Amino acid sequence: MKKIILLLLATISTTLYAQDGTIRLSECIKLALENKANILAVKTDVLVANLQELEAKNKYMPQLSLAYEYRYNPIIASQVIPIGQLSPTPSDEMRAVQFGTKWQQTAGLNLTQPLVDLSIKRKIAESRINEKVKQADQQIAEEQLKYEVMRSFGKLLVYTQQLESAVVDTSRTFKSYELIRDKFDERRVLKTDVNKAMLNHNNAVSSYKTAVSELVKEKIYLSFLTSIPVNRLLGNSIDFSPLLSDNFSAPMEDVHFDKTASVQQLNFKKELLSEQIKTEKYKYRPSLNFIGYLGANQYADKFNPVMSNSWFGNSYVGLSLKMPLTGENTRYKVRQLQTQMQGIDHNRSETENKLMKDYLQAGEDIRKYKEQIDLTQNNVTLMDENVAIFQERFKAGQYNANDLNLQELDLLKEKNALLKLQADLVLKKIDKINFSGNLNEYIQSLD
Repeated sequence: MKKIILLLLATISTTLYAQDGTIRLSECIKLALENKANILAVKTDVLVANLQELEAKNKYMPQLSLAYEYRYNPIIASQVIPIGQLSPTPSDEMRAVQFGTKWQQTAGLNLTQPLVDLSIKRKIAESRINEKVKQADQQIAEEQLKYEVMRSFGKLLVYTQQLESAVVDTSRTFKSYELIRDKFDERRVLKTDVNKAMLNHNNAVSSYKTAVSELVKEKIYLSFLTSIPVNRLLGNSIDFSPLLSDNFSAPMEDVHFDKTASVQQLNFKKELLSEQIKTEKYKYRPSLNFIGYLGANQYADKFNPVMSNSWFGNSYVGLSLKMPLTGENTRYKVRQLQTQMQGIDHNRSETENKLMKDYLQAGEDIRKYKEQIDLTQNNVTLMDENVAIFQERFKAGQYNANDLNLQELDLLKEKNALLKLQADLVLKKIDKINFSGNLNEYIQSLD
């Protein structure tokens, strides 16, 4: 019965990876970038920043507006004029005269065309850099997602290797169990020896089931990242060649921290602050506009919006020059922005130092894991040979059951240690590529 169960489990594990429609790392990254909600949200922010730049540029376009006003004047204002100066014999006589009527309409078109306005130029420059900042936000989100997909792929490779190892372990431990059980049937070993053999086998089966469960859970997580249906991930093989290639086995040694989105974002933020300082300094620069007006006024002593012969045309064209002389003191605002720029310099230095620290530590961990894997792999090979020898000699009656059980137990422990080291090595290589700033370059090499 136990053999039948093991054969079924092995068959299931084989069918999980033997169907058509291979899942590839490049495909997963592409689908993740296209479908992940947080990436789409950041892309929206980039689009908004682009529209803000277009809005700033639009301020250089002619501005045409329609103005209309209808007023009732209960009290008409009086003006004192030197009426004596208008007579043939000039005198100093002054007289109060009312200008206007009870009812008055004004309608016309105003045209303003900016000719020289440095504040608009600065606003456009700020909008362009702000768009770069948003693009850096998008790159950060994309790099994080790419990194998560690669780690998920790495874990799938680890769990697949653990599953393959567990299949071998269940087969070997079951063989040892059968040998000891047969000897027990011949009354040549104790029941405790049979129980220990079964414990070793059960541990191997448990490792197998754990590997299957972890593999399924990781595929569910990869489905969450990429929107690939879980059934497709469960029913198709996965191409692990990018994680088994020489390019991955020997991660790039050149570091390009300046290519990381986090560092680029800080650079753009500093550039934006620099533009904001220029904007503050340009607040008191003159602006020159071309202006024009075309309209008409109506004057009437009674309410009659359409009274004939009461409208009088009015128009003008000219230049408007504005020169602010006083206003808010920009000196403190400039100092504030300059202080923020210093803070960004410190943050960038700290970010690059942390990337270097993480990169070097990852490299040291990789070196350590490789050495430990070589030693542990050698131990596993030797212990595997020992188990095979103990099985043969146990059949020949040269070793007792307890020796065989101990060999099996030690081998299981050593293989578990090896699998953990291999898992740590795969994930640490992904970390090193990410810390080096070469993640995008490595992903592009997959195509």
